[in-house]
Amino acid sequence: MIFYLLNFIVFAIPAYLIRFSFFGVPFTFLEILIYILFIVWLFQFKKGRKINFDAKIWIPVLLLFYGATLSTIFSSNLIASAGIWKGYFLGPLLFFTVFLDVFGRMDAKKQDLKIDILLRWFLFSGYLVAIIASAYLLSGNLTYDGRLSAFYLSPNHLAMFLAPVFLVNLYFFFKANGTRKAVLFLGMALMVLLLYATGSSGAWVGLFVGILLWLFLKYRIFLRYPQLFNRKGVACFFGFLVLLSVAVILKLSAVADYFNNGGRSSLHSRLMIWRSATKILSDNWILGIGPGMFQEYYLAYQKYFIPYLEWAVSQPHNIFLAFWLQTGVLGIIGFIYMIIMLYSSASIKNYKELYLLVISFLTYFLVHGLVDTIYWKNDLALMFWFFAGIVVIFSFSDKVKNK
Repeated sequence: MIFYLLNFIVFAIPAYLIRFSFFGVPFTFLEILIYILFIVWLFQFKKGRKINFDAKIWIPVLLLFYGATLSTIFSSNLIASAGIWKGYFLGPLLFFTVFLDVFGRMDAKKQDLKIDILLRWFLFSGYLVAIIASAYLLSGNLTYDGRLSAFYLSPNHLAMFLAPVFLVNLYFFFKANGTRKAVLFLGMALMVLLLYATGSSGAWVGLFVGILLWLFLKYRIFLRYPQLFNRKGVACFFGFLVLLSVAVILKLSAVADYFNNGGRSSLHSRLMIWRSATKILSDNWILGIGPGMFQEYYLAYQKYFIPYLEWAVSQPHNIFLAFWLQTGVLGIIGFIYMIIMLYSSASIKNYKELYLLVISFLTYFLVHGLVDTIYWKNDLALMFWFFAGIVVIFSFSDKVKNK
């Protein structure tokens, strides 16, 4: 039953938008599903059975969790921060715990099979969202500036969900043959169209870098052409990459507007937000300001700057600033530690397609996170811990096989 609940939760990730209250306490449908999963897991937990505890895994997790908890306790608005804490940390980490226990007890072959099933459910969820978003696009139901957001609060939110779906689609495309491959190709084409309609530059750049790394590792370019990786070759490669990145970036509307909009582009707005966030951080660097409190502090710090270009700013548009501000110094240490642990566990020396998917996702996550606050939504938080769980269980199974 637990595995079926895991499947349903992965499929129902967009259902975080369904919200209700119990005795005045707000919950999302996704949170309720996770609590049900955890309760069922507790009841099925046999007496005397132990969970595998690996300090390498749990130290960064606990640092991040305790950082978020302390920042919540000392928040100027405990109720608001507690709501973010339970939705972005408590729920996803309960899912992560059950996920590790369930899959950690499987043999490697069964793990491969079951992970693919979970990823298929995630892909089906993405296709359902894509179909609904296509209806919005065809009917011309767009934002005031002509961007596609569908039923999400903003175009960026839609892009943040569809980009990982595209990567999972690509994963199955590489594994498929015949008709199935053609269907998956059409799915990717639809994702590209919808991502283009969102106008999210961060998603495009993140996907570009993530997929470039995936292909680089998949086709073992550094092994096929070792002569390219001497000092001159590496210098030429990075020079080409810089030129290509500049060419791509100059085509992005946000940067083009920077030079043409008299200081009122989206990039100008982000620079202002980052300056304000840095000032807030300098005054609250130990415990942070509490989850979900950035908007309040951002408005309070207006007095230190010229009039803001953008006033409704719930997050600082940078994942590292967001974690430090809202989980304190413990949280940012835990987050950076976690990222390093995940990259080192998903070793680039292992060319298994699933590892390449996860490395690509992490790379996309970090690159897009430089200009957007990509973790700080119910669906994205769960998505992060889902992919982190995949890294951990395969890392653990590899250790067992190597003993």
